[in-house]
Amino acid sequence: MTSSSPSDTGYKLPGRTYWIKRVIFYIVLKKRKRQQDRSENKDSPGVSSNRGYGLGVTDPDVLEPPQQLKNHPFAIDGKFFAGYGADDTRVVFRLARRPDRRAEIWMYLDLPGIGPLQHPVHPDTDLCNVDGEKFSAGGLTFEMLQPMLRWKVSYSGQLRVGLCNDIKNKPDKFVHVSLSLIWTAFSGPFNFDTDVHPAALSDAIAREDWNKEYFHKLKSLHQTHYEQWGELRGTISVEGYEDRPIYIKTVTDHSFGTRDWRAFRRYIVHFIYVESGLVAQIAVVSHETMSHLKVGYLFYPNGDLVSVSNVSLNMWEVGEDGQPPKDYTFSFVAGGKEFSVHVQGGVTPVWYHQEDRGGKVMQMFCKFTINGKAGRGSTEFFYRNDAGPARQVEASIPLLSEACVEDIGDYKDCLVLDFSDVACSVSAIVGGKGSQLPLLTQVEKQVDMKVPEGICLTLKAFQAQLEVRTKSWVLRKISLAGTLQELQTACSNTVTLLKTTSVHSELQTAIMEGLVSVFDGKVAEKRFAVRSSAAGEDGSDVSSAGQMETFLGVLGSIQLLADAVRKCWASAFTFQAVEYRRQHGQPLDAPVGVVIQEMIPSDVSGVLFTHEPMTGNPCQMVINASYGLCESIVSGKTNPDIFLIHRTWDDQLEIVEKKLGDKQMVIKMADSGGVEELTTDSSKAAESCLTDKEILRLSRIGVKLEKYFGSGRDIEWAITNNIVYLLQCRPITAQEHESDEDLIHEFDSAMASDRDWLTTGNIGEMMPKAVTPLTWSVFVSSVEMSLQELFFELKMRRSICCVPTSKHTGFCCNHVFLSIMMGAAGSLTTAGSNKSVVELNILGQKLPELTMDQILEYYGEKLSAVKKLINLFYMLKGLSDSHKKMRTWYEKIQSYIVGEGRTSAESLYREICLKLHDLTKVTTCSLFSSTRSGCWPMILMSILSQGKEDWTMEMYGDVALLLSKCPNVYSADVPNAIPEIVNEGLENTFLNLSDSECADLLISDKNKSLQKKTTSFFEKHGHRCIREMEMREESWETNPAKLMSVLKAIIKSKSYCVKQKEVLTVQEVISQMQVPITTTGKWILKFVLPRARAAVGEREYAKSLLVKMNDHMKKAYRRLANLMVQEGRLPDADLIHFMTHYEIGRLLQTRSPKIIMRASKRRKIYPQQMLKTFTKTFQGHPQPLPELKDDQIFETVAQLKGLPISIGKVRGTARVVLSLDDAENIQAGDILVVMVTDVGWTPYFPLIGGLITEMGGTISHGAVVAREYGIPCVVNVAMATRHIKSGELLLLDGRKGTINKLSQTNQNTESN
Repeated sequence: MTSSSPSDTGYKLPGRTYWIKRVIFYIVLKKRKRQQDRSENKDSPGVSSNRGYGLGVTDPDVLEPPQQLKNHPFAIDGKFFAGYGADDTRVVFRLARRPDRRAEIWMYLDLPGIGPLQHPVHPDTDLCNVDGEKFSAGGLTFEMLQPMLRWKVSYSGQLRVGLCNDIKNKPDKFVHVSLSLIWTAFSGPFNFDTDVHPAALSDAIAREDWNKEYFHKLKSLHQTHYEQWGELRGTISVEGYEDRPIYIKTVTDHSFGTRDWRAFRRYIVHFIYVESGLVAQIAVVSHETMSHLKVGYLFYPNGDLVSVSNVSLNMWEVGEDGQPPKDYTFSFVAGGKEFSVHVQGGVTPVWYHQEDRGGKVMQMFCKFTINGKAGRGSTEFFYRNDAGPARQVEASIPLLSEACVEDIGDYKDCLVLDFSDVACSVSAIVGGKGSQLPLLTQVEKQVDMKVPEGICLTLKAFQAQLEVRTKSWVLRKISLAGTLQELQTACSNTVTLLKTTSVHSELQTAIMEGLVSVFDGKVAEKRFAVRSSAAGEDGSDVSSAGQMETFLGVLGSIQLLADAVRKCWASAFTFQAVEYRRQHGQPLDAPVGVVIQEMIPSDVSGVLFTHEPMTGNPCQMVINASYGLCESIVSGKTNPDIFLIHRTWDDQLEIVEKKLGDKQMVIKMADSGGVEELTTDSSKAAESCLTDKEILRLSRIGVKLEKYFGSGRDIEWAITNNIVYLLQCRPITAQEHESDEDLIHEFDSAMASDRDWLTTGNIGEMMPKAVTPLTWSVFVSSVEMSLQELFFELKMRRSICCVPTSKHTGFCCNHVFLSIMMGAAGSLTTAGSNKSVVELNILGQKLPELTMDQILEYYGEKLSAVKKLINLFYMLKGLSDSHKKMRTWYEKIQSYIVGEGRTSAESLYREICLKLHDLTKVTTCSLFSSTRSGCWPMILMSILSQGKEDWTMEMYGDVALLLSKCPNVYSADVPNAIPEIVNEGLENTFLNLSDSECADLLISDKNKSLQKKTTSFFEKHGHRCIREMEMREESWETNPAKLMSVLKAIIKSKSYCVKQKEVLTVQEVISQMQVPITTTGKWILKFVLPRARAAVGEREYAKSLLVKMNDHMKKAYRRLANLMVQEGRLPDADLIHFMTHYEIGRLLQTRSPKIIMRASKRRKIYPQQMLKTFTKTFQGHPQPLPELKDDQIFETVAQLKGLPISIGKVRGTARVVLSLDDAENIQAGDILVVMVTDVGWTPYFPLIGGLITEMGGTISHGAVVAREYGIPCVVNVAMATRHIKSGELLLLDGRKGTINKLSQTNQNTESN
């Protein structure tokens, strides 16, 4: 460590009025913080002045997207990722948008076995001619997938090999690198506007000289800045090496406002990750506004956020000589606890900023020790670099972009525009293809090319044609088509009508006047290409290439031109074109423009891709070329020459490969009009149709156009008389290259620590198997936020995150998991809480591998006995209050509706957004009820064990006996209600009808009695079904046919004579117990048992309430899907389940085909996700079990053991059922073996003789209903569906928790 005098280096020390100023500002900050807490600031996405120093925007939807840059020369909007992996992989990615199409980039990879790789511009960072609107520059792109939850980081291009910190001596070796990574959050955000500790901020400001100018500067130089932590995972491909998977704990930040790097004097920022999952950021900053600001935060592994109140590090003592020290220590205080930090520095890439290189950042990767625990991360050092040297920075050229519709005035109503009209560059006026040509004409001289002249018929011209000819109804027929057959018929009729309806006279006149004006009256001498230009085509997500017709060589007579125009219009409504739009979520009845452009008698023509079109590699340009018109290439009628051009990062070009095609056929304009196909001369066909000079000339044109447009281009060109003509220039349609495996793991959650324990227990009963992306984003997110609320109310968490960051739930291959950690932490926070009790409640078993030391590390501190007693009071109060809230919601739910009467998809979506908060509230009530209910069996067990933790199977069996009859078990009523329907004397009728016909019969008014009973059943149970939390599953009320197979099975088995179970008094139950109990224990049991039984019923009741609320949301999303299909935004309603809630909103805003195509891919791989299985508990990231083939035999086991849940013995045939689709095979008396049951299985309970489940606990669904029907039941039997085969003879003992396989020789000797 170095040491200097703070006064000599510009750092302010506390003066005489320091404490007065500090107290004043502390009070101001606390007041502003209270103001912030009272109301969420729903500011505009732009940079508001009402931010900073206690106030700020917290809405993720506002903060996360690229921000509108301020009108300031140093405006900035930057996004940053940095991580240091356990395997020594190191990454830094940063993009900062600046005004005038400029950006800053940091990109550093250090991969074991490969070494450092850096962006070629480094150590400088400035880039020009960037997109300007997105986080995209220099080949690096950040795409927000969901605010504050998921981002995509992608890159394709060259990187420099080796560490490059020297401006003059740079390594000259480059490799091509591509990567596609997903960042997923495991922490909430720390917002430096609102979350900085008042003590830290008041200390920094109290050091400064206060005056009007100072506070003006404090406000004007403010920037909003927030940080999060997560995991970055994916694959990196480096030229010459095998693909490298990475999985790194990573910090990200987003900063926007103003930043002049030279306004900083210095700063030191530590990003620390500890293997336990603790993360911290500790910073000391010296800026024009605050010369010595000490700030930071700490996230505990459980997600709790604590602000740093003090840091011992003095800037003037650390690295003041311009070199970051490699070994130093400091301490900080967070939440009243002191943390000691030891820093050991390593490799340090350097980045220079601004034209004078006045800012120098040194990102030192470090090993940390924090309170004796090993960690890793990086430390960012900033230094002023007044010595330079300055450099010449290339200026950006103006972006070629459409004019604003609002700025074009009277052009909106024009029927015809020529390429020089400003309105002709607006796709909303002339369509996608037509709008590109006027933009190209603006840069003909700069790019060394020409654009053949012409005109565009506007979209208004097409609409006017329909109105004048009174044919507007024709497109409505297409929009209203309900089936593919109806759509085909509507398209056929539309095409015929458009082709045969003459162009109205006003438009014919406008066409000729436009052409005469452009060609000085020499229209008859010209030949024209007539092309469609539909609204929405030729974008980066969808091109519509080849979907509509082009007419070439059209003579310059109005009759021929009008005929070609009619055919262009008609071609936009062929079934092929309309179906393409439908599959991509584009409007089916979109109006169509037409381009009429002079044709060039080209010697050679072709297509140029400035990026390799399949991979998106910007280092490789591709040219397809052939003789004559380009039609021979785009139609596939000839094999063209293919030229590959290597492009370096600084736009040096080299031809690397020529693949000569046979070019046997050439298409040229015919003298009589149209085109003709000719055979190429054999000697000419064997030659390259382009010289090297022409290849490089075309490539340079492509490079220039890419800079003008800010993205890769697909360019159609022609050469004649040594002049290059450009006929089209559209974005290269984006290619998604994810494999099925990538999509299977797309939504996998991040984990703060690989030491955390997860389970399929408990939550697997609620959501068995894979769920759809919509369910993940709606219901699973609701569960996550509700668990945060639950633990916060129970005083087991210090804070609640504003986004569902998977602290309490996990996700892998679309399967849902529950974290064991937070529940177990209750033993540290709440009096009376016990780790074993929590484990038994969640898992149905103890988990000795999870130690108290791990739990303490996870939670962060051990509370005093007094604090634990206080928390116990809050817990009891919270459980009591939740019961009242649940009753309130029960009253509300009877008349609750979501979006009924909404007639547009956007208005319904907005209402759903508002109602999602209600789903979270009801979920919280249900979780409180489950917590309350789960306590009672553990209290019973404590009574039986007399407070000891050594619980025996006899004790479990007795608890099952005690809970064998509980009042108001809601789901157990389902089988009781079904016989009411069956006993109408229609048994044979039901059996002879199809499921849909049975469903129609139930609700038909022909049998009033049956209809009344059915209505009563649906009112009480209609919201239930198999996998009832899955948004894709229809409830019985929505689709009554789903209930019919159950109904028929009950009729066939005659099991609708419902078993009446003997009801025992409390005294009778106690007398049958096996565990000895004292007189005092019996008296306690008599008091506790009725309450414990009532709690079981309340849990079922609360779950039914939650299912009903979720069913309201299901119905709302189905209505939304149907509206989106009607509006042409979705190809089919089912696809909505494979989008997230956020993506649906984006689709409504943008009609992005990319969202639809990704959803289609997800639906395709969903069956693979459904087949994945997992062990019940695991530490770290979940890993699917190997899939068993049909002929693969799993380990043979003679006896299996589980948790005894419902007493009794039964001998019977095993019936292994993996899905309810196979439930029709269940026979009366079978022992049902399943992974888990929910209410969808309940109607089968009267059929079965016994039940075995892989998951479950004392009050799980299967346990509760089995006890109500007196069915022997054992739950929590590991791998039961793999160890047991259908047809095996089993002896199930529901008191001992055992399952024995009986052989043919011993089955007769086994007793019941």
